[in-house]
Amino acid sequence: MLFDDPKIYTAARDAKLGITSLSPTLDQLRVSISEHYSISVLHIVYDRIDIGPHAERPRLNIIVDTAADFDVLHKDQFTPKRNVQDTIRRRFAKLVRQNLADYDTDNVHIVFDDFSAEAMGHAAQQFRDAHSDGVVQAFRDANVWTVTGIGMHSIVFYLRDSDISANDKNGRSQSLIKLCFDLAQAYDEFGYFTLSTFPIAFDSKQRFDTEYKGSWFYYFR
Repeated sequence: MLFDDPKIYTAARDAKLGITSLSPTLDQLRVSISEHYSISVLHIVYDRIDIGPHAERPRLNIIVDTAADFDVLHKDQFTPKRNVQDTIRRRFAKLVRQNLADYDTDNVHIVFDDFSAEAMGHAAQQFRDAHSDGVVQAFRDANVWTVTGIGMHSIVFYLRDSDISANDKNGRSQSLIKLCFDLAQAYDEFGYFTLSTFPIAFDSKQRFDTEYKGSWFYYFR
């Protein structure tokens, strides 16, 4: 949901900055989940599914601070732990009863979002928009063609496949990573990026042209 709704991202960002706007019931639920699972829940959104076969089903979007928090609640990247969802449903229903709050608790759909992933995506996009051409110029002798990406993940394209291995061996790729990391930090307002895990990869225009027919649509789909 964070990726589709700027208002939700803004509310989660405000929460990260300490500006809270939750109802008493949702804030109690936020604290309860944080303490029970030893994680940081930044924000909770209550709404209803608006389309599809489950339209009008009530939904809670639990927005956590980091990928580590997100992992606690999931079996894998795409599968929340069912026992966690069931526990949150019960706690939510109990708090609604205690507070006489106006929330529908019947069969609530529980989803989770990782705020850090979206925040890093915003920072990486700003970095690419502002500095891609400069990085190309700085590493023209290494045959850098362009710097692009999607979300938090940036991709440096060399001209040829052979440039990838050559620049890995001669250290130019490591220098390039360090430069991109340093530039991206200026937009990383919450300090989520680290050099050791900076999400950047290498590819070539040669492969882009031959395997994807020079189409960004095919490349990123």
